[in-house]
Amino acid sequence: NESNSSRERLGFFDLLFGRNRRSNDLEEEDEEDDDDDDDDDNDNDEEHSMDDEDANEHNENSQASSTTTDNAAASGRARRPLMASKWDRLMKRREAERRNEENHLKNVPSLGLINSYDGHRNARTMIKEANFWSDSYVMSGSDCGHIFIWNKFTGKIVRIIQADEHVVNCVQPHPLDYPILASSGID
Repeated sequence: NESNSSRERLGFFDLLFGRNRRSNDLEEEDEEDDDDDDDDDNDNDEEHSMDDEDANEHNENSQASSTTTDNAAASGRARRPLMASKWDRLMKRREAERRNEENHLKNVPSLGLINSYDGHRNARTMIKEANFWSDSYVMSGSDCGHIFIWNKFTGKIVRIIQADEHVVNCVQPHPLDYPILASSGID
């Protein structure tokens, strides 16, 4: 009795490998029927995913082909349009958004250069910051180990102070406008 009930149960592997409920053997007829069902599913996918012209051609020539190469081509063709069309729509939408962003960036007004402060070196490292000291001065570090102070309005160097033997990449004035500077480098 127990062996009969176990034969009647259909498990995961039975479904996967096509075992019969009664005899627990592979049934050749079921495999052939499964192949036909797959072709029918592929035909339905093709009809829903292709253009009207392609679908009409497929309906006129609805006889199943007997060679496996024809079936393989048909099944690949059926799956591809669904994923390809989704992918194409996604890529087109993304490209349109990118073009829209580029157009917005082109329309941003650009201000001209007001003043340029030069004289310091920036070859080995990147200077992290330039600061304002009071309302009249701009200061920055340099790769040569100096602090450069420029007149904010004219852009001319007011003073160069030796701060380190190597690189100065951060300079901070005292917050209460006392004549004190803090500097740091990479050593």
